[in-house]
Amino acid sequence: MSPHIIERTASTYSVFNENMSSVALTDYADKILINHYYPKPGMVVGVADILTKLKKVWAQSNEAVAVYTSVGSGAPKYTTVSRMKNGLKELSDSYRKPLGERYDAAFGEGAWKYWLQEFGNNVESRWSELLFKRADLSSK
Repeated sequence: MSPHIIERTASTYSVFNENMSSVALTDYADKILINHYYPKPGMVVGVADILTKLKKVWAQSNEAVAVYTSVGSGAPKYTTVSRMKNGLKELSDSYRKPLGERYDAAFGEGAWKYWLQEFGNNVESRWSELLFKRADLSSK
């Protein structure tokens, strides 16, 4: 069978992590931004730590972010889902202050620079996707 396989795909099973999230599991939005974070080998705890610190920043700026942790199949990963209740305008530079400014406000001047260093030390890769609910295609 192997000679006939030209591509492989990965499936993961993830669970909602309430302690890292700034929003309830069922508090959905029609537009979401999903970020997938893959830790470097041995750095799963480091990625959990940097994402957990973001919860305070998200909560202070009324940003609805759900965090999921993979628990099986595939490489270890964390997924954040930004639930944009006010639509795509939440992506605008004028909607909220930049994340670095908000992080420094929450943890002190220079904290964002340290967070970025920790991100580089712990995260192997990250990719994102923007998804929309199409009510016209929904059965509900």
